[in-house]
This record gives sequence, C-alpha cells and structure tokens, in this order.
Amino acid sequence: MKHWEIYIHIFSGVKKYERAKRGVSVLINKKWKGSIKNWESIDERILRLDVNIWDYKLTIIGIYAPKEDNGATVKDEFFANLNEEIVKSGSGRQLILMGDMHGRTGRRTGDTVVGNFGEDKRKDNGERLIELCTQTSLKIWNGFFNHKNIHKYTWSQHTKNLKTIIDYVITKQDLELKIQNVRAYRGPNCGTDHKLLVAKILFPYMYTKTNTKRRKRITMVDKKRKYN
Repeated sequence: MKHWEIYIHIFSGVKKYERAKRGVSVLINKKWKGSIKNWESIDERILRLDVNIWDYKLTIIGIYAPKEDNGATVKDEFFANLNEEIVKSGSGRQLILMGDMHGRTGRRTGDTVVGNFGEDKRKDNGERLIELCTQTSLKIWNGFFNHKNIHKYTWSQHTKNLKTIIDYVITKQDLELKIQNVRAYRGPNCGTDHKLLVAKILFPYMYTKTNTKRRKRITMVDKKRKYN
C-alpha cells in the first residue's frame, strides 16, 4: 500500500478571470503546519513564507521572474520588489529563495555569489540576479556543486535542442543552515519543460537554555553528532 503525504499548498497568482500565465506556490508538509508563522502573496511573481523549524526562524521566498524578452520596466519592478522582501527578512532570519529566475548566471572562479560549475553563458536576467545577490550578500548555490550536465540543466526544449540553467536555490552567504547539495532530477514529470531541482539542507542543532533536557540527551548519546 502506498503512503500518501499530505501537503499544504500556498499559492499566489493572477486573478481568477485572467489566463493563468504567471504564478508561484509553496508546498509544505502538513506535519509542519504548526511551524507556519506567516505568509504573504506579494504579487503573482513573489510569495513569502515564514516558518520556525527546530529553533530556526526561516523565510522562504518563492519566485517566478519575468522572461528575458520582457521589457526593462517589468524587470525593474520585479527586482525592486524582490530586493524589498530580502531586506525585510532582516538579519535574524535564515533566508532561502527558490524558483524560476529565467536568468543564466554563467560561472565564475573564486566568487562568493556564482560558482565555478555553472554553464558558460550569461544573459540580462542573470546579470540582474548577480547584481542583486552581490548587493544583499546572497549565494546562488547551483554552481557550487560539480555534477554531470544532465544534473545541472533545469530547463530543456528537445525540439530545438536547448538546455539551460534558469531555476535556482539561493541563500544568505552567512546562512547558519548547511547546504549539502543542489542538483536537477530528470525522472519526476508533471507536464513541464523544467526539471525538478532539489536542495539537501541540514539544520545544525541549536543549544538554548530552554532546551536543557534535549541538550543533555544529545550529549550523552553522541557528542560528535552535529546535524539533524
């Protein structure tokens, strides 16, 4: 018998009477329902979710960026709104941005924003994203893990033999959580030309005065264990 997980679906999109041309959503397992502190639909391209998990205050921002051929005005408005949400998250929260940025960020050696294992090309949306991440001290994790090309490209169009990286996992550079891996998977299929992008994230144990019993138990079981 299959075990079905139940998820809470938080969605931000265009008005019901409009064609569903833009939208972004976040799914969170029902077991974390009590951890959800707040969520806000900024517009049809940006969705913010605040959760507290294992003593960490975490803000997740879901993104669907304008396409490369959209006008400069549309792009300027989007990146201004995104920058505002990043700044509003403050220094006391862990921050993760996820979604379709419609931008190619290329690769760089010895850089704190863009890794060495991305693709060769970089375009306008990618330049804008890099500039935003540089100004707000964020890190685009896709290019920091050396995978085969089939596990790097997040979008493909077989009829034109096109492949590229336009979906990203982005965090603060001083993130307290540990990003172990980011890669694309080809198997899952839900009627889209995008690949499933998965990030493996570990939450280091938090030792607080209010968690004395848990701290003692962990110390007695395994002093070397660092992550949950």
